[in-house]
Amino acid sequence: MWFTENPWPGVALFFVLACVFLARGFQRGLVRDWGLAGLMLVGALAVYLVEQAIVTPAEVVEAQVQGLLADCKQGDTAAVLQRISNNNLMLKTVIASGLALAKIHDDVRLTDVQVRMMAENTRAISHFRANGTISVNSISYTNRASTRWELTWQQEGEQWKVIAVKRLNPLNGDEMGILDRSEM
Repeated sequence: MWFTENPWPGVALFFVLACVFLARGFQRGLVRDWGLAGLMLVGALAVYLVEQAIVTPAEVVEAQVQGLLADCKQGDTAAVLQRISNNNLMLKTVIASGLALAKIHDDVRLTDVQVRMMAENTRAISHFRANGTISVNSISYTNRASTRWELTWQQEGEQWKVIAVKRLNPLNGDEMGILDRSEM
């Protein structure tokens, strides 16, 4: 499955082989070596294009995480809440409260995004860090924040929905409250 997640090992292999055949072509001047070098470059391009065409469930969930951040940055509470399962009204309430309290600035970036698929690819756990500037509206407070999150996703029909959220301490990974103030 690694091939469908990351094309670069295959692309690198074809590129190295192309360089070997190019070197042999320059050294020996054989048309066959030039042709094989060209074939290896076409192979590298084919591996990349095939990988881009295959979208795995993990890649879909990763795109959902990116979309969730974009919705948060835009302050689109309705769009954020649509990404949460209708079976978890408590989580929707907590998320809506958090978005009402804070503004997430455009400089917030996701790093260390990892997705683990479970239950025959119908459930996923995404782990990521979100770092950047946030503002607390009620007290005119703005600061850089380093956060770490684990979201559990469930496939509901054709859509992926968040069914659980864990906020983790960015340093030691201990679970903390979703709206707790970070001590960093």
